[in-house]
Amino acid sequence: MASRRRLILAGTAAFVVGLVALFPARVAYHWVSPPGLALAGIDGTVWRGRAANADIGGIYLRDLEWRFVPGRLLTATLAWHLEAVPSSGFIDVQAGIGFGGDVTLKDLRASVPLGALQSVVGVPGLQGTANANFPTARLSSDGIPADVTGSIEVGGLVLPLVTPGALGRYRAEFQTQDGTVVASVRDDDAVITIAGRLQVAPDRTYEFLGQVAPTAQTPQKVHDQMRFLGSPDAQGRYELRLSGRY
Repeated sequence: MASRRRLILAGTAAFVVGLVALFPARVAYHWVSPPGLALAGIDGTVWRGRAANADIGGIYLRDLEWRFVPGRLLTATLAWHLEAVPSSGFIDVQAGIGFGGDVTLKDLRASVPLGALQSVVGVPGLQGTANANFPTARLSSDGIPADVTGSIEVGGLVLPLVTPGALGRYRAEFQTQDGTVVASVRDDDAVITIAGRLQVAPDRTYEFLGQVAPTAQTPQKVHDQMRFLGSPDAQGRYELRLSGRY
Protein backbone atom coordinates (compact mmCIF):
# COMPACT_ATOMS: atom_id res chain seq x y z
CA MET A 1 0.00 0.00 0.00
CA ALA A 2 2.82 2.40 0.97
CA SER A 3 4.66 1.56 -2.24
CA ARG A 4 1.52 2.27 -4.28
CA ARG A 5 1.03 5.60 -2.48
CA ARG A 6 4.59 6.64 -3.28
CA LEU A 7 4.05 5.77 -6.93
CA ILE A 8 0.88 7.87 -7.02
CA LEU A 9 2.65 10.81 -5.37
CA ALA A 10 5.62 10.49 -7.71
CA GLY A 11 3.33 10.32 -10.72
CA THR A 12 1.34 13.35 -9.57
CA ALA A 13 4.54 15.34 -8.96
CA ALA A 14 5.88 14.43 -12.40
CA PHE A 15 2.59 15.51 -13.97
CA VAL A 16 2.63 18.87 -12.16
CA VAL A 17 6.28 19.54 -13.03
CA GLY A 18 5.63 18.63 -16.65
CA LEU A 19 2.52 20.82 -16.78
CA VAL A 20 4.45 23.80 -15.42
CA ALA A 21 7.47 23.22 -17.64
CA LEU A 22 5.36 22.90 -20.79
CA PHE A 23 2.67 25.43 -19.92
CA PRO A 24 1.67 27.01 -23.25
CA ALA A 25 2.56 30.69 -23.57
CA ARG A 26 -0.68 31.50 -25.44
CA VAL A 27 -2.75 30.15 -22.52
CA ALA A 28 -0.77 32.18 -19.99
CA TYR A 29 -1.16 35.30 -22.15
CA HIS A 30 -4.95 34.96 -22.31
CA TRP A 31 -5.09 34.41 -18.56
CA VAL A 32 -2.88 37.22 -17.29
CA SER A 33 -2.11 39.61 -20.17
CA PRO A 34 -1.47 43.05 -18.63
CA PRO A 35 -2.96 46.28 -20.03
CA GLY A 36 -0.92 47.80 -22.85
CA LEU A 37 0.41 44.44 -24.07
CA ALA A 38 -0.85 42.77 -27.24
CA LEU A 39 0.77 39.65 -28.70
CA ALA A 40 0.00 37.70 -31.86
CA GLY A 41 1.44 34.54 -33.35
CA ILE A 42 2.41 33.12 -29.94
CA ASP A 43 4.36 29.87 -29.87
CA GLY A 44 6.23 27.92 -27.19
CA THR A 45 5.94 27.96 -23.41
CA VAL A 46 6.09 30.64 -20.74
CA TRP A 47 9.70 29.60 -20.17
CA ARG A 48 10.86 29.70 -23.77
CA GLY A 49 8.85 30.95 -26.71
CA ARG A 50 8.16 33.66 -29.22
CA ALA A 51 5.52 35.97 -30.63
CA ALA A 52 5.47 37.00 -34.27
CA ASN A 53 4.08 40.46 -33.42
CA ALA A 54 3.82 42.53 -30.26
CA ASP A 55 2.50 45.92 -29.26
CA ILE A 56 3.86 47.15 -25.94
CA GLY A 57 2.43 50.46 -24.84
CA GLY A 58 2.00 51.63 -28.42
CA ILE A 59 5.43 50.42 -29.58
CA TYR A 60 5.26 47.82 -32.34
CA LEU A 61 7.75 44.94 -32.28
CA ARG A 62 8.15 41.76 -34.29
CA ASP A 63 9.93 38.47 -33.68
CA LEU A 64 9.73 38.80 -29.90
CA GLU A 65 11.56 35.90 -28.24
CA TRP A 66 11.89 35.08 -24.55
CA ARG A 67 13.93 32.64 -22.49
CA PHE A 68 13.63 32.13 -18.73
CA VAL A 69 16.76 32.90 -16.64
CA PRO A 70 16.60 30.50 -13.66
CA GLY A 71 19.74 31.93 -12.01
CA ARG A 72 17.88 35.13 -11.09
CA LEU A 73 15.65 33.13 -8.72
CA LEU A 74 18.56 33.29 -6.27
CA THR A 75 17.86 37.04 -6.00
CA ALA A 76 14.09 36.54 -5.61
CA THR A 77 13.49 37.67 -9.20
CA LEU A 78 11.62 36.11 -12.10
CA ALA A 79 13.61 37.06 -15.19
CA TRP A 80 13.60 36.41 -18.91
CA HIS A 81 16.08 37.20 -21.65
CA LEU A 82 14.14 39.10 -24.33
CA GLU A 83 15.00 39.83 -27.94
CA ALA A 84 12.82 41.72 -30.41
CA VAL A 85 12.96 43.73 -33.63
CA PRO A 86 11.23 47.14 -33.95
CA SER A 87 10.47 48.52 -37.42
CA SER A 88 14.27 48.62 -37.76
CA GLY A 89 17.07 48.00 -35.29
CA PHE A 90 16.98 45.59 -32.36
CA ILE A 91 16.24 45.17 -28.64
CA ASP A 92 18.17 42.78 -26.39
CA VAL A 93 17.65 42.79 -22.61
CA GLN A 94 17.31 40.64 -19.52
CA ALA A 95 14.12 41.79 -17.81
CA GLY A 96 12.98 40.67 -14.39
CA ILE A 97 10.35 41.36 -11.78
CA GLY A 98 11.03 41.01 -8.09
CA PHE A 99 8.58 39.58 -5.59
CA GLY A 100 8.03 43.15 -4.36
CA GLY A 101 7.02 44.33 -7.84
CA ASP A 102 10.24 46.13 -8.83
CA VAL A 103 11.22 45.75 -12.49
CA THR A 104 14.91 45.28 -13.28
CA LEU A 105 16.64 45.52 -16.64
CA LYS A 106 20.14 44.15 -17.13
CA ASP A 107 22.45 44.52 -20.11
CA LEU A 108 19.90 46.46 -22.15
CA ARG A 109 21.12 47.10 -25.68
CA ALA A 110 18.79 48.60 -28.23
CA SER A 111 18.61 50.56 -31.45
CA VAL A 112 15.15 51.97 -32.06
CA PRO A 113 13.83 54.39 -34.71
CA LEU A 114 12.30 57.43 -33.01
CA GLY A 115 9.43 57.34 -35.48
CA ALA A 116 8.17 54.23 -33.67
CA LEU A 117 7.85 56.32 -30.49
CA GLN A 118 5.81 59.20 -31.94
CA SER A 119 2.53 58.07 -30.42
CA VAL A 120 4.19 57.33 -27.06
CA VAL A 121 5.99 60.66 -26.58
CA GLY A 122 3.39 62.74 -28.42
CA VAL A 123 5.80 64.45 -30.83
CA PRO A 124 4.48 64.36 -34.42
CA GLY A 125 7.07 63.92 -37.15
CA LEU A 126 9.77 62.78 -34.72
CA GLN A 127 12.62 61.07 -36.57
CA GLY A 128 16.07 59.73 -35.86
CA THR A 129 17.57 56.69 -34.20
CA ALA A 130 18.05 56.10 -30.48
CA ASN A 131 20.86 53.76 -29.44
CA ALA A 132 20.64 52.68 -25.79
CA ASN A 133 23.13 50.84 -23.61
CA PHE A 134 22.13 50.31 -19.96
CA PRO A 135 24.06 47.79 -17.86
CA THR A 136 21.50 48.26 -15.08
CA ALA A 137 18.12 49.91 -14.68
CA ARG A 138 15.48 49.41 -12.02
CA LEU A 139 11.94 50.73 -11.78
CA SER A 140 10.00 50.62 -8.53
CA SER A 141 6.62 48.88 -8.43
CA ASP A 142 4.91 52.22 -9.21
CA GLY A 143 7.07 52.85 -12.28
CA ILE A 144 9.57 55.32 -10.79
CA PRO A 145 13.22 55.01 -11.93
CA ALA A 146 15.18 53.99 -8.86
CA ASP A 147 18.58 52.84 -10.08
CA VAL A 148 19.78 53.63 -13.60
CA THR A 149 23.23 53.41 -15.17
CA GLY A 150 23.81 53.74 -18.90
CA SER A 151 23.58 55.96 -21.94
CA ILE A 152 21.38 56.96 -24.86
CA GLU A 153 22.67 58.41 -28.11
CA VAL A 154 20.23 59.95 -30.59
CA GLY A 155 21.40 60.41 -34.16
CA GLY A 156 19.76 62.16 -37.08
CA LEU A 157 17.30 63.88 -34.75
CA VAL A 158 14.44 65.64 -36.54
CA LEU A 159 11.88 67.76 -34.65
CA PRO A 160 9.56 69.40 -37.21
CA LEU A 161 8.24 71.78 -34.54
CA VAL A 162 11.77 73.23 -34.33
CA THR A 163 13.06 72.84 -37.89
CA PRO A 164 12.34 70.46 -40.78
CA GLY A 165 16.01 69.54 -41.13
CA ALA A 166 18.09 67.17 -39.02
CA LEU A 167 19.46 68.67 -35.80
CA GLY A 168 22.33 66.21 -35.49
CA ARG A 169 23.48 63.83 -32.76
CA TYR A 170 23.02 64.11 -28.99
CA ARG A 171 24.03 61.96 -26.03
CA ALA A 172 22.86 61.47 -22.43
CA GLU A 173 24.82 59.63 -19.73
CA PHE A 174 22.74 58.34 -16.79
CA GLN A 175 23.65 57.51 -13.22
CA THR A 176 21.89 57.46 -9.84
CA GLN A 177 22.78 59.72 -6.93
CA ASP A 178 20.97 59.38 -3.58
CA GLY A 179 17.89 57.88 -5.23
CA THR A 180 17.71 60.56 -7.95
CA VAL A 181 18.42 59.66 -11.57
CA VAL A 182 20.83 62.18 -13.07
CA ALA A 183 21.86 62.52 -16.70
CA SER A 184 24.45 64.74 -18.34
CA VAL A 185 23.25 65.81 -21.79
CA ARG A 186 25.45 67.13 -24.57
CA ASP A 187 25.56 67.49 -28.32
CA ASP A 188 27.90 65.52 -30.56
CA ASP A 189 28.24 67.07 -34.02
CA ALA A 190 24.92 68.92 -34.03
CA VAL A 191 23.61 72.14 -35.57
CA ILE A 192 22.64 73.36 -32.08
CA THR A 193 25.06 72.92 -29.20
CA ILE A 194 23.66 71.88 -25.85
CA ALA A 195 25.11 71.03 -22.46
CA GLY A 196 23.07 70.42 -19.37
CA ARG A 197 21.91 68.21 -16.54
CA LEU A 198 18.64 66.30 -16.22
CA GLN A 199 17.33 65.15 -12.83
CA VAL A 200 14.44 62.73 -12.31
CA ALA A 201 13.39 62.58 -8.65
CA PRO A 202 11.52 59.81 -6.80
CA ASP A 203 8.46 62.08 -6.49
CA ARG A 204 8.07 61.99 -10.31
CA THR A 205 9.36 65.53 -10.82
CA TYR A 206 12.02 66.27 -13.40
CA GLU A 207 14.21 69.26 -14.15
CA PHE A 208 16.61 70.04 -16.96
CA LEU A 209 18.99 72.94 -16.60
CA GLY A 210 21.43 73.67 -19.37
CA GLN A 211 22.67 75.99 -22.07
CA VAL A 212 22.08 76.00 -25.81
CA ALA A 213 23.84 77.98 -28.49
CA PRO A 214 23.63 78.32 -32.26
CA THR A 215 26.42 77.25 -34.58
CA ALA A 216 27.38 78.25 -38.10
CA GLN A 217 25.01 75.48 -39.33
CA THR A 218 21.99 76.61 -37.29
CA PRO A 219 19.03 77.58 -39.53
CA GLN A 220 18.08 81.24 -39.23
CA LYS A 221 14.55 80.28 -38.13
CA VAL A 222 15.95 78.36 -35.15
CA HIS A 223 18.41 81.14 -34.40
CA ASP A 224 15.49 83.58 -34.21
CA GLN A 225 13.48 81.24 -31.97
CA MET A 226 16.32 81.14 -29.45
CA ARG A 227 15.81 84.83 -28.71
CA PHE A 228 12.64 83.89 -26.83
CA LEU A 229 14.91 82.21 -24.27
CA GLY A 230 16.19 85.59 -23.15
CA SER A 231 19.55 87.26 -23.53
CA PRO A 232 22.64 85.18 -24.34
CA ASP A 233 25.82 85.32 -22.28
CA ALA A 234 29.15 86.61 -23.58
CA GLN A 235 29.72 83.31 -25.42
CA GLY A 236 26.33 83.47 -27.14
CA ARG A 237 24.77 80.72 -24.96
CA TYR A 238 21.14 80.80 -23.84
CA GLU A 239 19.94 79.30 -20.57
CA LEU A 240 17.38 76.51 -20.99
CA ARG A 241 15.31 75.34 -18.04
CA LEU A 242 12.56 72.74 -18.23
CA SER A 243 10.70 71.16 -15.32
CA GLY A 244 7.52 69.29 -14.59
CA ARG A 245 6.01 66.03 -13.38
CA TYR A 246 5.41 62.88 -15.37
